[in-house]
Amino acid sequence: MKLLHIRNPIMPTLDCRAFELDHAASVGDALDAADWHLMPSTFLVRRDLADNVDWRTARARDVFVPRRAWDAEIFEADETAVLVTLPRGGGQGGSNVLTVVAQLALLVAAAFIAGPWGVGAWLGAELGVSAAIGAAVVFGSVMIAGQMLLQAILPMPKSPPTPQPYFTIGVQSNGARLGQAIPERFGRTNFGPDLRSQAYVEYDNNAENIYELFCLGVGSFYVEQLRIGTNVIAQADDTGTLQPTGAYPEITWQLCGPNEPVTLFPDNVVTSTEVSDIELLGTNQLNYAWTSWFVANPPNTQTTLLALDMEMPGGCYNTGDTGAVRAATISWQFEAQLIDDNGLVIGAPFTISASAPVYETNQPLYFTVECNVPCGRYQVRGERTNTVPTDSNQSPNTLIWAALRAYLPSQQYYGNSTMLAILATASYNLSQESADSINVVATRILTTPVEIDGVWQWSASPQATRSIGAAANYLLSSVNNAGLDPSQYDQNWLLSYEALWQSRGDTLDGGFASQQSFWDMLTAALNVGRTQALAGPFIGFVRDEQQTTYRCAFSPRTMLKDTFNINYLFFDPNKDADCFTLNYIDESNWTPQQLFIALPDATDTIDTAPQVTVSTMVSRAQIWREWNYKLAASAFRRIFPTFQTELDGRVCFRGDRVRLSHVMTQWGMSADVVAIAAGEEGAGDVLTLSEPWIVGQDGQPTIQMTSPDGYLCGPANVTIIDDGDMASTASPGRAIVQLTEPLAPTEGNYNCLDPIAWGIWGLGNTDARRDLQRERPRVLMGQGTELPVDALVVSMTPRANLQAELQCVIDDPRVYTADEAAVPPYTVGSCDGGNPNLTITGLEIEQSTGVYIDGNDVVLDVEVIGANDGGTFDYQYSLNGAAWVGPVTGNGRSFTFRIPGGAMRLQVRGVADDGEPGIFYERDFDASGTGIIGAGLNFSLPSNSQYLPVLMDLWS
Repeated sequence: MKLLHIRNPIMPTLDCRAFELDHAASVGDALDAADWHLMPSTFLVRRDLADNVDWRTARARDVFVPRRAWDAEIFEADETAVLVTLPRGGGQGGSNVLTVVAQLALLVAAAFIAGPWGVGAWLGAELGVSAAIGAAVVFGSVMIAGQMLLQAILPMPKSPPTPQPYFTIGVQSNGARLGQAIPERFGRTNFGPDLRSQAYVEYDNNAENIYELFCLGVGSFYVEQLRIGTNVIAQADDTGTLQPTGAYPEITWQLCGPNEPVTLFPDNVVTSTEVSDIELLGTNQLNYAWTSWFVANPPNTQTTLLALDMEMPGGCYNTGDTGAVRAATISWQFEAQLIDDNGLVIGAPFTISASAPVYETNQPLYFTVECNVPCGRYQVRGERTNTVPTDSNQSPNTLIWAALRAYLPSQQYYGNSTMLAILATASYNLSQESADSINVVATRILTTPVEIDGVWQWSASPQATRSIGAAANYLLSSVNNAGLDPSQYDQNWLLSYEALWQSRGDTLDGGFASQQSFWDMLTAALNVGRTQALAGPFIGFVRDEQQTTYRCAFSPRTMLKDTFNINYLFFDPNKDADCFTLNYIDESNWTPQQLFIALPDATDTIDTAPQVTVSTMVSRAQIWREWNYKLAASAFRRIFPTFQTELDGRVCFRGDRVRLSHVMTQWGMSADVVAIAAGEEGAGDVLTLSEPWIVGQDGQPTIQMTSPDGYLCGPANVTIIDDGDMASTASPGRAIVQLTEPLAPTEGNYNCLDPIAWGIWGLGNTDARRDLQRERPRVLMGQGTELPVDALVVSMTPRANLQAELQCVIDDPRVYTADEAAVPPYTVGSCDGGNPNLTITGLEIEQSTGVYIDGNDVVLDVEVIGANDGGTFDYQYSLNGAAWVGPVTGNGRSFTFRIPGGAMRLQVRGVADDGEPGIFYERDFDASGTGIIGAGLNFSLPSNSQYLPVLMDLWS
């Protein structure tokens, strides 16, 4: 858990401290670990405050958790407890102190809930806080790997509450997530699918068959590879059909799309958790008796088939006086009994299995006994019905009841989900670890933007796609998410930006395995394309990109009096992010990779920078672009002006580009154009301004001008004819300037028209009286370093009397060029001038000891020596001069496989992280099942052999 203590609620970002534990804890325990000493006026903010409390009527107990209850407040490892120290004091003149306290607490709590350091733009307006407070908390930032990342225009998506199993850097393992949401996945990803139900095992002639049913996620997928670990066991052909590679012949599968039946094996099987390795005692042993009754199937279910897994780990045989293996008999009996949903007995016991088989083997025996029963809910018990041999020359023939299963009516159909059924026979080639490492490379199938005859439109049928717009459209329209009609959001905007995203290579490759709102998923999906959705009755979109036109221009002439405020958030290298080491899974071969991004003055390295895991992108180039942009936006957008204006402010929306002028900040100045005249002999028009030219000293004078319908044109250079100094005899108090280049809007009703042709000046035959009915055109004046600035609208809050409050951030062109640097190459060891080292210098091969399947097969353990830059390894082999088998691709440095004995030729090659293969290394050897191979010694003795200590002593 994390403790966040805000010691100054008026300026929370200036005096805040944090402490983090890597496990769940109570608030009291976390405070003890942090060794913090809190003032009496420190309060714990309720974690559900934003959803359940109206600050206008809030009371203290609605807002805070009492101190006496802190120890009972347990926060999970991924949760944050917010503590706030409030200023002391009382209310005079009847002020409601508790209301003020509640407002401050809500301010702080909401700041945390929307991100550890930021809130939505609504907060300052709702609470009526000053511009200084608004600037301090409204412009949100997030904590990424312990560093502040300020994102004024494009907020970071919320972090998922739990680790997402579809993306894990490290050991991958399948698991069942009972009761959890079915994952929503998008784009092309490599992931370990969740088990839809608990896997089960059956034994057939001593072979262990593993049955696993996986859920890939909601909807349809194009599966291009089926893998175990890094080994590709099936690859899609040109028709999209999975074809086996030969890596694991023990595995069969069935891929079922939405509403397709699972028919490979019974898919609704429950295994008793109480039955596990129960030894059935012989009739001559102490404590011999029936086992307890064990319930086979849960309440509200019925079965007609029960299965008993039996094991004889020492085999079943007698040796006699000569030591030769001879036949032996073992017998058992099992009974079942009907029970109701409450576990009460409703039927008499009856025998479901009674057998006395004869075996003659000293090898382990595993078998499954299937028992047909009338439909119902059952409990089962068992016993051994013969004695255990007591002669030292005879085997005890131990009998183990390993498992109890009930086969329920098959579900077969799983709605709008893609299922993967796996049937695998356990072997030396397929261990329990590898059986739990099933993963796929798959692409989500959705209705997607396509270009037909130069026009972007939605595809007539779903296609495999990595499109950001396709994912956004699905989240907004699908019934299991927002379920909106296309008329309620801007589908055309998504189509219009598809060409840009595709040209840049921007794709969404990831998913959401934990329960999240559709808006959180939409935010994360659009974030990879620098886009966000704008909430409202009609949902629109905005992308953070360099714009060529302005929405509006604002100056003191259009700002309400005394409403202009500005806040500077200075960059602190000790707190603010200046570099990151990005960990991600690379699409080239689905292996972990790292990227280091840094501002020019950063001092950290790839090994010391804060670590970040990227889970929605798999393209190295895209990750490089997007995170350099995020870092630049955090570093260079740190000036936040806030002001109120009249009706023209209401046409501005988040992300709009505006032009600001204000003399207080030396961002130029503003004036009105009170007259215009044509220049002589083709020279530029002459403008008379309402103010003197007192801005700047050196540099080229420039102006920008608003057209009558509000569009900003320019900037254009001018020559100052008269600066309007009060001592001027020609135009005291009014500057006169002449245009030296064209000045015309590029959009609107006056597109491409020079100002003199706008028809608003009372020139010619135009009714001069109309001039009194129009607002004079405004100009922004600049010279030298005192120039109007570009800003981006962060939020627009409507006010009374058709007014609006705008919160902006000053733009910086460095944000848009931060991603232009070349993408760094993959980090690999260097050899021969930087080329990856794929040279294999040797193979260590050991022949495993133990039981060989079918009596002749041998198991080889192979370790590759050399090829330090090999990400994966391929192998192929030829037996007794026959054709090559393989190659089997995507193996690790160590691998195991089973082959028939004989003369063997093995070839192995390394493959670099970028997919470049090395040269095959070849080795011949005898895999006859005897003798020494590499460093391995093969022998097989009974586990109780009296010669084993002597052999072990010789070996050592």
